Amino acid sequence: MFAIELFAHWALASDLSPRLRTMYLSNSKLNSITMLVDDYLPSATLGFLSGWVAHRWVVRKLNAAAVLLALGVTGVHFLYATFFPRALLWWWPPEWGEGLLWFATGAIFTLFFAHLGRNFHTYREGGTL
Repeated sequence: MFAIELFAHWALASDLSPRLRTMYLSNSKLNSITMLVDDYLPSATLGFLSGWVAHRWVVRKLNAAAVLLALGVTGVHFLYATFFPRALLWWWPPEWGEGLLWFATGAIFTLFFAHLGRNFHTYREGGTL
């Protein structure tokens, strides 16, 4: 997932798709795909996969893993910023509140999809939810 995200940000920064780059760098909430690309997709994917793989773990252990994954998704924002000129990034440098918001949304998505992946795997094995 990390490699896919790095490639996606490199592609956005190298202007392979000018329309997507414009949408990514837009500071309009209606036109921007920043949160989708930076937070929601990685958190949902990593959460679902972690729940799928760790379906036999105790719930506390799965929750801890999901929160750590959300922390990793949030930490990678600082790496994404290196791909773009600082003047184009409306969200850079982040304030403390923005960093906490990134982490909170990532944690909510990761936790939700981790439990969804866990339940889906249990259901596919013939277990009850």
